[in-house]
Amino acid sequence: GHLATITSQEEFNTICTQADQASVATEVRYLWLGGRKGSAGWTGSDCWITGENWTFDAWYPGEPSGQDEDGTPEDVLCMWNVQQSGWTFNDQRNDLLSVLPEVSGKVGYVIEFEG
Repeated sequence: GHLATITSQEEFNTICTQADQASVATEVRYLWLGGRKGSAGWTGSDCWITGENWTFDAWYPGEPSGQDEDGTPEDVLCMWNVQQSGWTFNDQRNDLLSVLPEVSGKVGYVIEFEG
């Protein structure tokens, strides 16, 4: 398996349903996905770890921001669960816990298996 890629609304909905179920049991609020800012930003075929084209996104308003409030680059992809908005995409810094230690134990990942 590998970190998940989301290339359609259907895949996003499925992952959101599973994330909602997981969050009830574990209080997970952040989920790592298999995406990284590519050479042309969040577009093309070099963002998803599988080489798939970037054909779908579900960014939180104002995202992708490209950098955190302290100027740290944000070039990896996660989903976060924001009250009132549900699960959305967010570009994130590599070390989320360094800036948000209070979410320790509330960060997970989505694994996709082929075939």
